[in-house]
Amino acid sequence: MKSIGCHVRFVALSATIPNSEDICTWLGRNSESLDEPAHREMFGPEFRPVQLIKLVCGFNYPGNPFLFDKVLNKA
Repeated sequence: MKSIGCHVRFVALSATIPNSEDICTWLGRNSESLDEPAHREMFGPEFRPVQLIKLVCGFNYPGNPFLFDKVLNKA
């Protein structure tokens, strides 16, 4: 859209994205200052009505992608 000269405004929202600065750079430059990424607003966890819990689950890889799929599909 920007390459054909349209004036486009992107609004991207996420509650969990850790690299918002990279997303702003990827979306495009700030219309007021071409040397800066797009404008970004950040809100801390105090604005969330429910506390966000981050959890990483690990799985043993049996060495075979078919067996690994079976491990992931276990109830």
